[in-house]
Amino acid sequence: MKTINKKICLLGHFHAGKTSLVIQFLEKRFQNYYGADLGVKIFETCHQFHEDQTLNLSIWDIAGSVDEYFPNPVYLAGTHGVIIVTDISQTDALDHVNSYLHWLDTLTDIPLKIAIALNKCDLIDTADLSLDYFPTNPLVIKTYETSAKTGKNVNIIFQELFNHLWDSPSIP
Repeated sequence: MKTINKKICLLGHFHAGKTSLVIQFLEKRFQNYYGADLGVKIFETCHQFHEDQTLNLSIWDIAGSVDEYFPNPVYLAGTHGVIIVTDISQTDALDHVNSYLHWLDTLTDIPLKIAIALNKCDLIDTADLSLDYFPTNPLVIKTYETSAKTGKNVNIIFQELFNHLWDSPSIP
């Protein structure tokens, strides 16, 4: 059996819904309130691809940031993939994503796989929302409207990132 170990980090501002996305993905449930993280919560999961392929995944839910303050870069050591989570109901949500993309670009020479979760899409009318807002960034796999509350696209965003991680080489 082929087993690969990978680490992904969820990044985003406070109250963007990072923990809610992870809990919805792992436990298929939603809770209205989670206490603010002070550092990082680590979730371990095993994802079976086929009968003979397993992905052991460490999901790091990194405490939210505010304004131009980003988390300690040491949390990103050994990271293979990132989900940038933003509260799409906030007017400056896309600016937050751009800030995280720029910050990640300055930190590492490692080509991370990045997915973007425009979370809390259940709170707004998304008819006029463009999911191609970040097409020029080669690190971005795809942008998804997500809702941790309803479960919309939660499994899909994780699965898409897993598929890209499976094909990428391991980082020592």
